[in-house]
Amino acid sequence: MTMLAFDTHSHIKRLIAAGFTEAQAEAQTQALLELLENRLVTKDDIRDMATRKDLERMLQEMASQRKMDRMREKIATKKDVELLSKELTIKLGGILIIWFVLLGIMQVLL
Repeated sequence: MTMLAFDTHSHIKRLIAAGFTEAQAEAQTQALLELLENRLVTKDDIRDMATRKDLERMLQEMASQRKMDRMREKIATKKDVELLSKELTIKLGGILIIWFVLLGIMQVLL
């Protein structure tokens, strides 16, 4: 958070002039300073905060990114399935050729 300019020495002097003891003036000034540091929002703080439009834009970008990721996954999965299908076709073709060769050999031998 941006620090606000606060002259503690001047504040303590004013409190003492108004009748506070030095300890009271220091305690009151310290309490006020802590309040200002912890609770007060400055223009810089507000400027740095994300606006509702910023958040909505970020959500839309995230949704678009998720959609693109899902599409990429579908494409990758489809390619994997096609590749497996080709591999199975080749293996089954090889098995069928072996069976036909074995059947041919068995017919010759019998």
